[in-house]
Amino acid sequence: MQKARCTQDDSTYGADQFADLSNDDFLSRRQNLVCPECGGRAFFRKQSQNGRESCFGARPHAEGCGQRTAQAAASAHQERGSPGAWIDPNTRIAVDLTSQSGARNGYDSVPSDNIEMEDEFSAYAEHLRMEKVRENSLRHMRMGPLLRQLISNPAFHHSQQVIEIPGLGKFRACDFFVALPDICARHDNLTLGVFGRIVNVTHSQQYKCVWLRTEGFDNPNIYIPQDIALCLLDLLSINGLAYLTGSHMLVFGAVRISSNGQRYIYLDDPRHIAVQPS
Repeated sequence: MQKARCTQDDSTYGADQFADLSNDDFLSRRQNLVCPECGGRAFFRKQSQNGRESCFGARPHAEGCGQRTAQAAASAHQERGSPGAWIDPNTRIAVDLTSQSGARNGYDSVPSDNIEMEDEFSAYAEHLRMEKVRENSLRHMRMGPLLRQLISNPAFHHSQQVIEIPGLGKFRACDFFVALPDICARHDNLTLGVFGRIVNVTHSQQYKCVWLRTEGFDNPNIYIPQDIALCLLDLLSINGLAYLTGSHMLVFGAVRISSNGQRYIYLDDPRHIAVQPS
């Protein structure tokens, strides 16, 4: 379902609207969801690691409920959950930078209940996503699901998929996303979507910055100015950036060269990073 009603405040929520609630409101209201058509007990399914969008489901729906019919029909489309479903030359992916937060970036402290029901209706979430794609050929996506897709589906960052990023422009995935070990001279001074693993976090008092150290001696590290690092603590809802050690990351940043000839990635916007715990 794209919408569900909360009996606690008698409001009807869209899936994206519900996902953006504060943690306190999310926790209290998710236990009071019902199908807006038949009143059957509903649950909320968060975005999955393979990029399926958030949605609602209900079990059971009342006999004759239109939502029950849609849920049953969606089970025939499970194959759309394959990695190839992400690569669609007729669809643009617009990166949503407005809701980057710890709970949406992989550090999600909200427990997931109704696990069996969530798995059962995973095809329904994909069904809703494909319906939206057909409607406007523009898919809004946060950085977290993009990172998970880059990790799990190597074909994605080599594809012709069009990506739109506010303030940066429009790119093909194969031109914009680059794994850290693949950064080389032809990338100098370009702004890219680089992804890899954080192996250590260090603070530099001299340069008033934080370094996210990455795997491999020659791989570029991530330079974060001190003021941006402070913003990240709030956005990621963590007590210190050392918590990121071992995580996968996706950073939208410029490739620069230090005075000693080492390449690094400059992060100048706290919204331009997503992390995924290992």
